[in-house]
Amino acid sequence: MVGKLKVEIIVNDRCNLCSVCVKLCVTHVYEVVNGRLSIDKEYCIGCKACEILCPQKAIKISISDEGLEVVKYKPL
Repeated sequence: MVGKLKVEIIVNDRCNLCSVCVKLCVTHVYEVVNGRLSIDKEYCIGCKACEILCPQKAIKISISDEGLEVVKYKPL
C-alpha cells in the first residue's frame, strides 16, 4: 500500500473523561491532559474500538482511504 489512511476523530460533548478510550487504545491516540482529552489522530489505525466501546457514545471515527494505492505483486 502506498499512502496513508485519513482518519477523522470527533469527540462530542457527551465525553465525561472516563478514560476508557485512553486505556484501550493500542496506539495511544488519546490522553487526558489538564482535565481535557488530547487526541493525536496521526497514530490512529482506524480500528474503531474507541467508538464501539465508549460508554457515552461520544466518539465518532471517519476513515477515508483517499490517496491509498494497493500494489499487488505476482507470485514467484
